[in-house]
Amino acid sequence: MIKWMLNLLRRACGTRYLLEDTRYLHEQITALHEKIDIYHRAMFANQISLANAQGGTRDLSTPWSNRKHVILHNTEAGRLCFELEASGSGEPAIVCSIPKAGTYYVAAALDYMGYKRLNIGGSGEYTLNDYRYVAAPSSYAETNGFSAMIRWDLPFTIQAKLVRPGQYSLNHRWGEQLRLACESGKIIFIVRDLRHIIVSATRMKHRKDFADFQEAYCTPGNVIETILQDAVIFSSALTIADLMHEPNACLVRFEELASGDRGKMEPSVQALSRATGLDAEQVFAAVLQASNSKERSWSYTGQHSTLDGKWTREVEAAFAAKGGDILNERLGYPREYAPLA
Repeated sequence: MIKWMLNLLRRACGTRYLLEDTRYLHEQITALHEKIDIYHRAMFANQISLANAQGGTRDLSTPWSNRKHVILHNTEAGRLCFELEASGSGEPAIVCSIPKAGTYYVAAALDYMGYKRLNIGGSGEYTLNDYRYVAAPSSYAETNGFSAMIRWDLPFTIQAKLVRPGQYSLNHRWGEQLRLACESGKIIFIVRDLRHIIVSATRMKHRKDFADFQEAYCTPGNVIETILQDAVIFSSALTIADLMHEPNACLVRFEELASGDRGKMEPSVQALSRATGLDAEQVFAAVLQASNSKERSWSYTGQHSTLDGKWTREVEAAFAAKGGDILNERLGYPREYAPLA
């Protein structure tokens, strides 16, 4: 059966798969239900290479511009993974959020739960951002535009299976690949009121450093520009709205975690507990540590966006024209902006 599949794929793609673990390849291709188009199969075939069987030293001598394959590793049990090193005892944590919904806030909580963050992530269905071997940026300027990341095409269903227990990855995903991944394993979905997401995204667009979220830039006109141009926010929100009530969906709301009130936090704390397999008290303590920590990421400053003076009738009209009001209601947030009612 495996030999027949490989021959079929070689004829279809006109190339040979470089992955030697045919059993694993068979398992993953079967899981995709033949929904990957021919182009992406070919890209997948040509962009995977296996580190040595013992998972030893990686070949770092090849310049990134000359690398042709995603580097994977074999565990002692013969399973492939992005990284061998893991910490803690939690289940693999796959985070899929709407941008500016609290991605790095939840990441900080996972850090305090003892998880190891993988420098792996991506957006859409196939994009894999790989910056495992790139030095951490020393300034926001080095991070802006994601110039430090190496991008590959790899189906998200396969990316999710390469995360080990005690590890987590951060993603902005949408489409069929996210649905398939949610069918086969738990996904942590992070949501937030779309109006606050859009304002936060507008504030972030032209900041100068890690701590600078530009209030002056956040005018109603620029908020409308974000509504019209930021397809990632709406694409990820639409798919999450479709999937957030599925059995494997672990729904986390930014507003609940950031409230600091145990009663309000409880649904999201329980969702994280179910996703990680960790005790709810441990999750609660980790979230509080993340809330109180002075350490901030390039995308999370701990500041909360306000809509005052930014969300006008003109902005609301553009938001509604894009279908944002209906989508916001599907996510569990108000359809109308009360101050304008």
